[in-house]
Amino acid sequence: MPPPSRWRAVDADTAAADPHYGIAGWLLFILVWLSLALGLRTIAEASILLGPEAIDWSAMTWFDFARMGTDYSLWLADLAVVILALRLSPRFPAVFIAVLWINAAVTAVDPLYWWATTGDPAAGLARGRAEADLGGWAVVGRVAAAVLMALALTWYLQVSRRVNVTYRRLVPG
Repeated sequence: MPPPSRWRAVDADTAAADPHYGIAGWLLFILVWLSLALGLRTIAEASILLGPEAIDWSAMTWFDFARMGTDYSLWLADLAVVILALRLSPRFPAVFIAVLWINAAVTAVDPLYWWATTGDPAAGLARGRAEADLGGWAVVGRVAAAVLMALALTWYLQVSRRVNVTYRRLVPG
């Protein structure tokens, strides 16, 4: 939340009259990016469940079910973020920040899942042949990207005038 000395709370009508009210600029870019990512993730998850090489449920371990549960929980969280954003809910910035950091944590822990399910530490470091040559650097890159994204978007959601006016009903004071 922005420092109280820099912002003052206003009612919804006053906030709506501010020229920075609404979804535009960087906020629009972020929401389009998030919506596209959600759509692609939906297609990917549906193809895993319904595609020609659908899941063999009998061969799944509890690790597989836990990982699948995590994936679908994050999908639902991303969907909730998009809905909150489009409804101009004051909860949007806080929920989005939480989802960003949960996603970063899951990205950091993800290699442990692969290691645990395969018994091979190298499997935890690579998701396929392209990353196998990079070894541990593939994990470092994914985790660094997730953390940097979370840091940048957390900063933006805290200091953006558009976010503060639109979602928190705060104007510069």
